[in-house]
Amino acid sequence: MTAPDVYADYIKVLIDAEMTRKSSLEQRGAGMVTTSGTLVTLLFALVGVITAAKDFSLPVEAHGYLGAAVILFTIAVAIGVSANLPFIYKEAYPTAAQLVQVWDYTEPEAQAHIIATRLKVLSSARRANGLKGLLVLIAGIVQLTALIMLTVAVLMIVGVKS
Repeated sequence: MTAPDVYADYIKVLIDAEMTRKSSLEQRGAGMVTTSGTLVTLLFALVGVITAAKDFSLPVEAHGYLGAAVILFTIAVAIGVSANLPFIYKEAYPTAAQLVQVWDYTEPEAQAHIIATRLKVLSSARRANGLKGLLVLIAGIVQLTALIMLTVAVLMIVGVKS
C-alpha cells in the first residue's frame, strides 16, 4: 500500500468517526427533548395534585421558580430540537463533467484529488458537529438550571426552607 493510499484510508476513517459523532449528538439532542418534555409533564401533574388539595394555596414565592422552570424546560426542548436540524455537511458528489476533468490524472494526482476532497468533507463535518455539540451542551445546562428551579419550587411548596 502506498503512502497516499494510507492517507486516503486514514482520512476516510476520520470522516466515518465524524458521522458516528453526528448520530450520537443528534440522539443526545433528542434525549433533551424527551427528558424536558417528561419533566414539564411531571411538573404540571405535581402542581395539579398539590393544588387540588383542600385549603391549599400555592406559595407566592414558588410561582416565579415554577414559571422559570417551565420556560427553561421549553428552551431546552427548542435547543435540543435545533441540534437535530439538518446542518450542512459537505459531501462528495462527483459529476460526469468533473470526472472528465480529472480522468487523465496520474495515480498520484488522482490520490491527491481524492484526499483533498475528503479533507473538505472532514472539515465540514467537524464544523457542523462542533455546533451540534455546543447546542447539546447548552441544552443540558439549561435543562439542569430548569431542574434546579423546579427543585427549589417543590421545596417551597412542601414547606422546606431554602
